[in-house]
Amino acid sequence: MKRRHSLSLTAAMVSLALAVSGCSNPRESGGSESSGGGTIRIGLASAGYGPYLPVYVAEQEGYFEDRGLDVEITAYQGGGAATEALVAGEADIISYTPAGVAVSRSRGIEQRIIGAGLPTSTGWSVQVRADSDIQSVEDLAGRQVGIGNPGGTGEYFALWVEQTAGIDFEPVALGYGALNESLLQGTVDAIVQLPPASYDLPLSGEARVIMDLGETMEPTLPDAWVASDELIASDSEMVQLALEAIYEGVRKLQSDEAYALSVLEERAGITGELAREEYSNTIMALSTDGDIKASWIDNALQLAADVGLDSQGDLPAAEDVYTGEFVPVDVGAGD
Repeated sequence: MKRRHSLSLTAAMVSLALAVSGCSNPRESGGSESSGGGTIRIGLASAGYGPYLPVYVAEQEGYFEDRGLDVEITAYQGGGAATEALVAGEADIISYTPAGVAVSRSRGIEQRIIGAGLPTSTGWSVQVRADSDIQSVEDLAGRQVGIGNPGGTGEYFALWVEQTAGIDFEPVALGYGALNESLLQGTVDAIVQLPPASYDLPLSGEARVIMDLGETMEPTLPDAWVASDELIASDSEMVQLALEAIYEGVRKLQSDEAYALSVLEERAGITGELAREEYSNTIMALSTDGDIKASWIDNALQLAADVGLDSQGDLPAAEDVYTGEFVPVDVGAGD
């Protein structure tokens, strides 16, 4: 089962890479370019996810405008769809993972990480119902475990849990929005859930956390900002200015809890204790300057190899997956 699970994740990511490798990039093909201004198009892997809220804050507070940039923000259905948009020239900067970038580069898609978002998997957890007989991840052997989307971060983390515990279980892709209800209804025996939904059932007492991935896993930079090599080369000033605006958005959220809670209510639809958990665990853990540690990329690529994403031995080296050209960002910029 573990082998089949690994292959399904690899196939999903490789299929994405092959699908988008034939796309043309309007900017590369002579589309409009800018230097120190213009429109920056940002593609997010989902809407309402904590690590992406600084982009909306930067738009709302005028941080892009302060730097001479107009911004267009689009939320896609996963990092794969965001990558398709990047390659097709419909997005300039996207949110993605080191493993996704590495697989894409190994298939000829020239993109790289330009700034850190969330360095660790804080908030991610493996959960079971409160009345379950499952006491540890080892007890998941032979059970059904709900994950978000096939080929996504949740499946990636599920593979890591299998390997760490030395077990096999059956992953069931349900979509993140359906995970909590599926657990309560008994459709699956456990779930691998992302924040803020991961805080909901434990807070209500309806579920128990049997593994906190934020505490257990080494930092693997599960959320990062990514741009194409072409944009980095042709308009590095736009990239720099956009990152300055984003990290000023991070600083605004972290410095004003009441403001951050209002943004969480507006953008993520969460309030009360759930919002406070998301603020303290996710928002406060976001990088404030985008600095990237090589060890995070090394950890991510090692994990990718461990779970079967490097079966052909062609994943690029860590130094080819990211650039330190733009970070650490001067968080005082724009004051």
